[in-house]
Order: sequence, then C-alpha cells, then structure tokens
Amino acid sequence: MIISSLILALALCVDSFAVSIARGALNKGRILSEAVKIAFVFGVVQFGTTFFGFLLGVSVKSFVESVDHFIAFVLLLIVGIRMILEAFGKEKAEVSSSDSWWTLIVLGVATSIDAFIVGVTLPFFYESVVWPLGAIGVVTLLVAFCGFVFGKRLRVFFGRKVEVFGGLVLIGIGVKVLIEHLIA
Repeated sequence: MIISSLILALALCVDSFAVSIARGALNKGRILSEAVKIAFVFGVVQFGTTFFGFLLGVSVKSFVESVDHFIAFVLLLIVGIRMILEAFGKEKAEVSSSDSWWTLIVLGVATSIDAFIVGVTLPFFYESVVWPLGAIGVVTLLVAFCGFVFGKRLRVFFGRKVEVFGGLVLIGIGVKVLIEHLIA
C-alpha cells in the first residue's frame, strides 16, 4: 500500500513539478520563502482536490471528466500567456516578483484536476485512503519545492529566456491535457 501510494503520488505531481520549475525560473526574490510558499500551496491543493474527489465519489465522475480538461487548459493558457508577456516587459522590482497566493492557488488547481478524478476512484483501490492522501500531499510538496529551486538555478544560466520557456511549458501542459481528454 505504501509503495503504490508513493507511485500514485509521483504520477500526480508531474505537472506541479513542471510548473514549479517554471515559477522558480521567474523568481527574482527570496528563494527559500517562495519555494516554501509554492510547495505548501501545491501540496495542500493536490491533497485537497484528491480528498474532495474522494468525498464526491463516483456519482459526479462522468460530469467532471467531461469538463476538467477545459478548465485545466484555460487556466494554464492564461497563466502561460501572462508569463510570456512578462518576459518581454520591463524588469520588475524584486518585491513584485513574488507570486501572489491567488496565482499559486489557480496554478495548484490547474495542475491537480487529475488528482480530483483519482480521488473519486480511491475507494475502489484502497481500503483506507490515509496513505494515498498523505503521500499525494507530502510528495507534491517536496517535488514542488525541489522544482522551484531547480527553476531558480536555470534562471541563473539562461536569464529571461526561461520565462518564455516557462510560459510555453504551462501552455503545453494545458494543450496536452486538452488533447488527451478529447481523443480519449
């Protein structure tokens, strides 16, 4: 149960990792506080969406699956375009480079819609959802933290090009989610 919970958690946090790298690359301010902030938000949101999926159960699964890809696509597209536009804007002060809580929550939700669907299915695969829920929250938190720090290091080597790349990564994830659900 522990191994399968960890594998599930790793599979679900891939998008959070990619977004954390992109956000870390944009960071011009304090690395530790921002890394902790994004890790906390992504971990809590990933845990929360999985838990809410579990609570809502199978009855809403077909409806959520019919719209989840559109929600994720739109949210990631908006944030990705914003990142690309910011890359070509004026250099901002360090204080304004910090992500707002709202931005992080939107990104957290956009990258954890799959976790909601997985939450709906948890009762069918696990007698107790404590291990998978805990693993999902903790692994996402750790992976997001590491991704942010890694992204910050990329910025040192590649400069503002990383901002454009980060925006394209977010848009790419959104397009991937949309295509996967449309052809499924």
